Amino acid sequence: MDQKISAALTAVRDSFVSLRTGLDQIVIGYSELKNALCCALLRRTLGMKGNLLVFSAPGLAKTTLIKGAAKLIGAMNGGHVAYARTQGRNDLMPEDFLSRRMADYDAEGKIRFQQVLQTVREFLAEEVSGLPGVYFFDELDKTPGRALHGLLEIMEEQSITVPGLGTKDLNFALFASANTRDYDPQAQPIPRATKDRFSSVVELGFLPLDDDISVLKMVGTGKKNPLPSVSHIESGNLDALRKLVAQQGLGNLVVIDDKIYQGCATVTKLTQSKVSGFTDFTDKFKTPAGPRSYIDLLQEAAVMSLLKGETAINPQTCIEVGCRVYRGRVEMSASVTGAGETADTWITKILYEVFGGTQSGSGSGGSGGSNPQ
Repeated sequence: MDQKISAALTAVRDSFVSLRTGLDQIVIGYSELKNALCCALLRRTLGMKGNLLVFSAPGLAKTTLIKGAAKLIGAMNGGHVAYARTQGRNDLMPEDFLSRRMADYDAEGKIRFQQVLQTVREFLAEEVSGLPGVYFFDELDKTPGRALHGLLEIMEEQSITVPGLGTKDLNFALFASANTRDYDPQAQPIPRATKDRFSSVVELGFLPLDDDISVLKMVGTGKKNPLPSVSHIESGNLDALRKLVAQQGLGNLVVIDDKIYQGCATVTKLTQSKVSGFTDFTDKFKTPAGPRSYIDLLQEAAVMSLLKGETAINPQTCIEVGCRVYRGRVEMSASVTGAGETADTWITKILYEVFGGTQSGSGSGGSGGSNPQ
């Protein structure tokens, strides 16, 4: 690796490690969510998509953590970050957060109509320099289908096409929350096309008793941690890494062995059909994963490896991130759900069979619970 690129990578990695450490000072517990947040932000920083969906009961500090991450990103970016929030509701329309047709008057007093960008104007790439903005979409599963379809272009393309304005490039990482019907009877299933655009899905359970006690002590003593310090990122370092990834791929930042490429593709294929030399898992999956899953598995494992200071993707890292990449993309068969098993159970079995290692527990970092609806 070029010495200049190596120095830039070290500086960016150190900044994101300080971000991850800072998140521990903002919210107690939820290590998988914190890791996924950092990975999503680093992915988007390097020019990839960074969309994260979080399922949980209400009141588990999702908003606190995401807003805290936005503040830390701002500190890393010289004090500025683009941040916006959209509240999901059953009457939300794409016009509420994308663009709206507005009436205006010209110099002669004649009425005219033009499209005006709404929430997404905060993330115009020409104005969001350096690190990506943070877009928080709260209670995604209370949002009607038409509004969810409006998200697809900006999630997939990081751009928006508006009549009269053309295509505008955007720069943001999308973090969405959902409650599921287990916790909120008003929640609706999120369409598969929308869930497939999320590079990872995290399910939060309730904290262990010791962590609950720690939270309660903070409330009882009125203790508030100051905003943690993080390392500033130089724009030159970001530009160098983005350019390298765009032109030559992630393999120039972290070594990717052929076995990793083969393994990532095999994990997805095992949800679709029988693969010679492996257990047949096809009867476990009602809806298999698609091609975006193995791309996201590779990218998630790559950025997680970078955050851990590793020079190559380790098979164990693929296992570590695998459940959050796949759990929102598959639907399990009746025999699996009838037995009280979750997607994490069988995804984990596949990950260990493909990448090796010794399996412990029922998942690769998930917190249990039901499959996302």
